[in-house]
Amino acid sequence: MLKVVKAQGIGLVSDLGRPGYLGQGVPIAGAMDTYSMVLANAALGNASHDAVLECMGTFELVVSKPGSLMVGTRSGRVLVNKAAVMPGRVVWTDVGDIIDIQPAHLAWWTVLALRGGVRVPEVLGSRSTCMAGQFGGLEGRALKVGDVIHTHPAEHDRFDRNARTTAIGLAMPLAHATQGDPRKVPVDIACLPGPELPQVGDEGLHLLFQQIYTVQAQSNRQAFRLKAHRALPTHRMPAMKSHAVHPGLIQLPPDGQPIVLMPDAQATGGYPRVASVLSSQMWKLGQMAPGQRVRFKLVDFEQAISLNQAHERERIEFLQLVEQHFHQR
Repeated sequence: MLKVVKAQGIGLVSDLGRPGYLGQGVPIAGAMDTYSMVLANAALGNASHDAVLECMGTFELVVSKPGSLMVGTRSGRVLVNKAAVMPGRVVWTDVGDIIDIQPAHLAWWTVLALRGGVRVPEVLGSRSTCMAGQFGGLEGRALKVGDVIHTHPAEHDRFDRNARTTAIGLAMPLAHATQGDPRKVPVDIACLPGPELPQVGDEGLHLLFQQIYTVQAQSNRQAFRLKAHRALPTHRMPAMKSHAVHPGLIQLPPDGQPIVLMPDAQATGGYPRVASVLSSQMWKLGQMAPGQRVRFKLVDFEQAISLNQAHERERIEFLQLVEQHFHQR
């Protein structure tokens, strides 16, 4: 159990979201980087769908009941009693410990997974915060000073309470380049063609998949606004009626600079749909922040299946690594 004593930014309860309700106008929501969230939950012995804290900004939490935690994002910056916590390492916390969550390095959001998962009521099958609808999470809002965060009781504890950290140390996923300046080296994002892609013409097709786009400061959990040196041509785009949309969809507004819908995206929209980011690639966008760069790569259906399967194999290998660690102890 934790108590919030400082909240400067946006702190949310997040899980895998509620994907079955877009037809009723309910955003999927959920964590920006569900891949890292699932892996951190696995390392703690949680279920993949257990809720975590997802924070942007500066937060201070006081531990009022012993437990364990893991920083699930490689760029996350968390301190326990002023000692830095390495992402991917399980840390035991005791009563009175101070957890400081600081702005992430080269990213917006930090995932903090707690043993047992954050305990809040399920709404439409999810514990994620839907701020647009003001439900889920903690009363449908961001964390504030005075909030008490409860966790589900763990059936058994894998960790040695006498050790501040366990021997397990996992290399959490990282979307950014490990060499060079992450703000200059683009992150490659695979996507499938959208219904209106042919209307951008040969020039627009070349620009969309050859230019490097920069994430703009106006981006948020609903959509990332992107900008490149040259705008895509829009004069051939048909007049659009409102249609169903989903996270990962790349839309083309009248200014010719694409936007990518993110987990909190609305259920309908009217901009042309030029492409759609693969579900297995969305975690990469979830690790990005303004000023960072992306480059889109167009793939066909067979390539998309191959990339999704490779992503699933990596996830399974990670989970097997975690289980092997605890079986060998």
